[in-house]
Amino acid sequence: MSFWIAVSSNDWVKFAVIKMKFVGLFFAIAMTIQLTCVFQCEGQTGMKIKVNNRGLRFVTDIVKRMARSYVTSNSNLGSYSGRYSSWVTANYNFNNMRVTSFSFGNVGLTTSSPNVITLRIRSASFSMRGQWNLDYSVWFFSGDDDGSFTADASGVDLTLSMRVGRDQNGRPTISSTSSCSANIGNMNAEVSGSGLSFLYNILLRFNSNSVRNTFSARICPTVKSAIQSRANSILRNLNVNYALTTTTSIDLALSRPPTTASNQITVFSRGRCFPTNTPSMTIPVSAGSLPEFQMTSPHMIRMIVGDYVINTFLYVQWVLGSWDFWFGQDTLAGYVGFNFTTDTMAQFLPGFANFGRNRPLRFFVHPSESPIGRTTSENVNITAKFDLVTFVVAVNGSLNDALNISIAASLTGNVTVENGNLRGQIGSLTTKSTVSSSKIGDLPDVLVDLIVNNIAQRLLPSVNNISMTLQTISLPLGFGVSNVFVNTVEHGLEIATDMTYAG
Repeated sequence: MSFWIAVSSNDWVKFAVIKMKFVGLFFAIAMTIQLTCVFQCEGQTGMKIKVNNRGLRFVTDIVKRMARSYVTSNSNLGSYSGRYSSWVTANYNFNNMRVTSFSFGNVGLTTSSPNVITLRIRSASFSMRGQWNLDYSVWFFSGDDDGSFTADASGVDLTLSMRVGRDQNGRPTISSTSSCSANIGNMNAEVSGSGLSFLYNILLRFNSNSVRNTFSARICPTVKSAIQSRANSILRNLNVNYALTTTTSIDLALSRPPTTASNQITVFSRGRCFPTNTPSMTIPVSAGSLPEFQMTSPHMIRMIVGDYVINTFLYVQWVLGSWDFWFGQDTLAGYVGFNFTTDTMAQFLPGFANFGRNRPLRFFVHPSESPIGRTTSENVNITAKFDLVTFVVAVNGSLNDALNISIAASLTGNVTVENGNLRGQIGSLTTKSTVSSSKIGDLPDVLVDLIVNNIAQRLLPSVNNISMTLQTISLPLGFGVSNVFVNTVEHGLEIATDMTYAG
């Protein structure tokens, strides 16, 4: 994960709190599940993510760390000008203001319906330094002066409510509401560098309440302005496409605005997989209604990955030819107990003898259509139709097609967690085979079906011994997942996880 800013005018609060806080919230949620708008998928929802109060506290803690580090290294607060009028009239300007120390105090995020997030900061404090200059007039005398200053503020409180939403490209947005209050409990400033510094300090102490109230009144407008401009600018450029494989990516843009309730936020994502090199490809898969969350757990984050995500992934892999593969007799010999040659096959199917004595065989598997996945409360089922073409390797190395079998297969299994990654395990495999074309004579479908199903059952234990693990999307340095749990529900996988951060 990565982060940023630049400021104007007076407020350390402006960037340190708001930009880091709210941008960090959406950024952390997006990175938890690792996320070019394609308008035809507008409104399609493939997955949803719910972050509870533990997750919000985790996000708050991460952003506090990052904001504190950022404030001390990127703390130029610009300038602040004002005017004082009494027995003396003075126009003053504080410039090159920099934060030298900063503490958030107590920070909390709360959520409420329908889409409001409230940030509360209590007992924050900061120290700063900078330069000052002024011009003044007393009766008929006028002059100007300059120097440096230091200032300390404590007891800084801020309560700010924001609305979360989405733009037309599916990226999160933040907008301010009218609900904002801010107060500085204590503020002390001291100037130096002038022969009249002692007098100016007396005036500052005499008018300390006025100075404190002036700065307090500037916090809310400045923070709101920062959110409207800087934070949303960052969110507009938020990357929402992430690579699942070297050839396939997933679009994690928001399909509709986030919703908030008491101490939780739910984010709805497109979850549309697409070829990385052709993101605008039409994917002929419709997204059904996502199931409700079934698990009651204290995990920070719970998510529903719908069948839509699974099936767009399967479709893209099919289009890219990822399911096409060749294998030879050596691949199967250890599993079925014999070598596949024209001689051994002729014992069952005599027509293979017409292709020569003891010639090796090669096989090509090609799905005739995209596999389809469906999850239930008990398991995951994938149905596929594919062609199994048998070739005889001639003496000169050429391949002669001998038999083409169409196979309809159904795999039923489950998904488990292994070292934080999702692992598939096939429980049963059934096949229904028919002959599409044959150069070895007429073959009864019942015989072919029997042979293919027998081979499939022999292969099943070996297939399950091969790691069928889907590694979760790589998280940035320092971030990790723990206590991962997965459950199958109607039309989706429900995944629960906690997050860790060692940064």
